[in-house]
Amino acid sequence: MSDQRHSGFELAPIYIARPVLGTDAIEALCLDLGLDGPLDPHVTVISSRAPVDWDDEAFSPDQDLIEIVPQMASIRRFGARGEFVALCLVAPEIEARHERLREKGASRDYSDFHPHISLAVNWEGALPDTILLKRPILLGPEDRKVPDFLADLPQEPKPSI
Repeated sequence: MSDQRHSGFELAPIYIARPVLGTDAIEALCLDLGLDGPLDPHVTVISSRAPVDWDDEAFSPDQDLIEIVPQMASIRRFGARGEFVALCLVAPEIEARHERLREKGASRDYSDFHPHISLAVNWEGALPDTILLKRPILLGPEDRKVPDFLADLPQEPKPSI
């Protein structure tokens, strides 16, 4: 688990995700679709541009593992031009966690939240009508960090006391 802290701010944007553990089922699905493989297999819980209080208990990383039984999973395209291909999951635990973070002030860039695992970018293949995953998907403990859109910005030094 990583816990990249922000520095110099009481409030800061936050990104929380769960890694996919044991990616065999996802890799097999990608192979069936003719894809090279999943992109950094994880499920984003929240990516908030709005600053939040990292010390609020709600934003502490959840250490429990989550097993998702892939019922009603589907492959969808996301992005302005449909450039992202993702495995969409029905994951009430992830959805509830996302909503709790929103209630505590986290933002999202899209009107809806769909737990998913990104599989490919700019893939032109046809999407299947149905998919069959033979095993549950195991998600690891949450990782939190400063969102990528802020990671490269210079941080203000902490004032000396």
